[in-house]
Amino acid sequence: MSTVCRPAAPLVAPGQRKPPPPLGGYRVEPDDLRRVMRNQASSVCIITAGLPADGGEPVGVTATSLVSLSLDPPLVSFSFALDSNSARAWQRTRRGVVHLLHESQQELALRFAGTRQERFTPDVTWHWDECAGPVLAEALAWLTVTPVARLRTGDHLLVLARVTQTKITPGLRPMVYHDGNFASLAARDISDGVPGR
Repeated sequence: MSTVCRPAAPLVAPGQRKPPPPLGGYRVEPDDLRRVMRNQASSVCIITAGLPADGGEPVGVTATSLVSLSLDPPLVSFSFALDSNSARAWQRTRRGVVHLLHESQQELALRFAGTRQERFTPDVTWHWDECAGPVLAEALAWLTVTPVARLRTGDHLLVLARVTQTKITPGLRPMVYHDGNFASLAARDISDGVPGR
């Protein structure tokens, strides 16, 4: 952690003439934030896009940035590094699929986190869906989504998307990413209530 207390770099909103007063506190370096966020457990998904009419090449990547934003209307968000193929694809695509992975899909998660050439290979079972794009055959759940907004946020592209279709595979447990590792959730009976309520 930085040892010198100095104001964070101010952000200027569009149309704003001068920056707001500094909030104060320590300046957070990228590695500082990375170390902290490694302690947050996140779900793991593979996000795909692309249609034959858009050039015929599927795009997909493992991500942990999925967030549920709204139930009515049904909205989610996710993000990609600006210099990635997925960010370039989601700048123009009109639809895509979020695949929530189950605990036995670590190999698939690693494959889609690797090089682009390792992803849609003959040993990966998937198909083109005319209303969604590339769909992986197996997942804990599928969300078909349509982008409603795209925002450049720092070094990432943030996509806000409307969910147009859902599907769940019953009886599976989710994969979780924590501190640089994939993990599974242990079952716990909380039928008597959640502590602290």
